[in-house]
Amino acid sequence: MFSVTNGQITGQIFSGAIRTGSNANAIVISIKPNTSFTGKFSNLQFTIQIPNSVSPQPNAIINNNFLTNYLPTSNYIYTITNEEGFYNYLFNINISASPDYSFISGVSIDILEIEFTNAQLGIVAYSRLGHLNNGGALNGQMSFYTEISGNDNTDYTNMFYGTGASNHGSYNGYSYVPVQNIIVPLSNIELDVSKNDDLANIKWTVINQKDNVINYEVEKSNNGIQFRKISSAIPAPTRVYHFTDNLSSLTDGYVFYRIKEISSDNNIKYSEIKSLQLSKLTYTTLYPIPCHDILTIVTNADIDFNTTTKIFDETGKLLMTKATAIHKGKNMISMDVSTLPKGNYFLEITNALTTKKFVKL
Repeated sequence: MFSVTNGQITGQIFSGAIRTGSNANAIVISIKPNTSFTGKFSNLQFTIQIPNSVSPQPNAIINNNFLTNYLPTSNYIYTITNEEGFYNYLFNINISASPDYSFISGVSIDILEIEFTNAQLGIVAYSRLGHLNNGGALNGQMSFYTEISGNDNTDYTNMFYGTGASNHGSYNGYSYVPVQNIIVPLSNIELDVSKNDDLANIKWTVINQKDNVINYEVEKSNNGIQFRKISSAIPAPTRVYHFTDNLSSLTDGYVFYRIKEISSDNNIKYSEIKSLQLSKLTYTTLYPIPCHDILTIVTNADIDFNTTTKIFDETGKLLMTKATAIHKGKNMISMDVSTLPKGNYFLEITNALTTKKFVKL
């Protein structure tokens, strides 16, 4: 299942598992190697599934990062799709300077604790750690993937372990492992976010506002995971609040907002997360990830424009370019990456200020 090449372990080594977390609406993701060795974390992907019958769609946030020194929370990328009867939440991290970690055969390693918020009080959801068929039909990235020292060390044969694990046996099939029911708590904050030129108009309404609420904070994020406070408001009898955020310094991607409610008894609740899209491209996805020969870029554009698609290595060295005419609507761009060595790369679409990471096998 594995071998040593140039002093590095290659082959199928890591499986994943899921269990309940520190509260009723949290889960913990862990991985387990089938051999002992020392290596560096370089890329991980975890896809958590919640049935899409839960309404409204829950938010998923990092509640605890057990390996902060090896996998900084700020490096995680958060993506959601709705397919195959589930909301699929992808937490992906790609790093190049992780310290050495000593892996022990058969010993589980806790990676992340994820907490779900914002669904209807009392709704019970059956959560899964999953790997969609070929990474899913929408963006090809909703998968389970473990890469150590630049090597794909995912155990595709036995991808998941634990009670109820179902393994297809390969990358191109659906595999999963479930966890016992989790209860997703209610948020009593209705958030609305809209864009007017360079301004974000943020409005929130509080349903059944409690007497012990002492403050509301407006929080902002560039990735939907790490948030910072940008404004606050004290409770008002109208229960309706407004804030305007200036977006003139932002040119690409998305910006995310949520409201934090703080009570005198130190109880904290969050609203759902709302986002605004900023660039010419309403979305850009890459597939398959990881890729072997042909990398396909799928974009949807607001306008027609000419651009250049570029591929860089981790040092920033430009390796490939392709002139492309982007048309309003859906576009598909193919790039032959078969000559590139195995490793981590960055794809950039100029004029749209869009950069994506991908792995070449």
